[in-house]
Amino acid sequence: MIPRCDRDYALCDVLRGLRGLLGGFAEGSDSLREWFPESRFFFLRRGGECLYLLLRAMGLPAGSRVGAPLYSSPLVFQAIAAAGHIPIFLDVDPQGCGIEFSSLSRNREKLDVLVVVHTFGYPADLDGIRAALGGRDVPIVEDCASSLLSEYKGRLTGSLTEASFFSFRLDKPASVGGGGVLAVNQPELARRVEREYQKLGLEPVATEIWHALKSWLGALAYWKLPYRIIMASPLGKRREQVGRDHEAEARVALSGNWRAGRMRRMELALLEGRLRAFLGSMPRLAESSRIIRSFVRDTPLAVPDEPRWGKWNHFTLPVCFPSPRQREAGRRFLLARGIDTHRLYWDCVLSARTFGYDSGCPQAERVAATVCTVPNYTWLSHRLLEHIGRSLRQSVTAAQ
Repeated sequence: MIPRCDRDYALCDVLRGLRGLLGGFAEGSDSLREWFPESRFFFLRRGGECLYLLLRAMGLPAGSRVGAPLYSSPLVFQAIAAAGHIPIFLDVDPQGCGIEFSSLSRNREKLDVLVVVHTFGYPADLDGIRAALGGRDVPIVEDCASSLLSEYKGRLTGSLTEASFFSFRLDKPASVGGGGVLAVNQPELARRVEREYQKLGLEPVATEIWHALKSWLGALAYWKLPYRIIMASPLGKRREQVGRDHEAEARVALSGNWRAGRMRRMELALLEGRLRAFLGSMPRLAESSRIIRSFVRDTPLAVPDEPRWGKWNHFTLPVCFPSPRQREAGRRFLLARGIDTHRLYWDCVLSARTFGYDSGCPQAERVAATVCTVPNYTWLSHRLLEHIGRSLRQSVTAAQ
């Protein structure tokens, strides 16, 4: 069984984090300063909190309208609402799932801020997005939760707009079990963020240790033997039916009880090493992605090609089936071949409806119902990668 997500946190990480916690590990990252020399960094508990803090620091009037692609993490919508603003949902282009230009053009007069998501780590076409804004001076925030070290026209995603944020929780590039980093690229905005940041506190030591242990247990489930046991159990058979309580999450976001906090010290202690390790893994991820994609080029399955305008980090590999029914049949076929998959953001529409979404983004709704991600990890052998690619190709016939 090849798990849907990588085994990216271990007991040794808990111990290293604990040593950093007890040793008074300093906040910061040499790699981030090297890669983003013009940015000011703020370290928080998760990516959504980065967006929340940034929007609060911008000093926007209450009820300002913040554009975001419908096909994205529900945390984006929650952070916008928690900061006192209104999400404006935008459609996406199925190729790479960047914001669809005509949808942005139709809605541009409504927008006070725009969140651009580099979905799957695939760099969005920022020049096309700016053209679709029609000259409007709308602040742009990059969601780089999956796009660490992806590039747009020779520059790293995260360095191209007023501000950006990254995520380092499980199943993200350079995972340390949790945490997020806000990168602000304008000095005056950075000063305003600094004032908000100074109000944030650290979690108690016991809370940090408990979170690290939960992260370890969560990652342990993706090792081969535990994963086989879980998948064969009733829990494994029910995992697709277990969803989030979106209405409860929306109530929390709208209640004023949504809070930000500083990144846990145990996670900071791991961050620098993880960043360097991810940089070293990128050539292998690109080659693994190439092998898998080579098997599906002349099939009805759609997998993004390399972008014309930049470089993709290949951390997340999405596959789009022709229909929702074919996706579910294809996923069942892959699972029978020992390959688990993930319906990334499958519930984004359900979440968006709790914040007022009704319709208007048909392509994003279709992507949410037809896309799944397949395993693409550095430890997968050439034989396993070919098995994934060959099984994907065969799944087309099984799904018809």
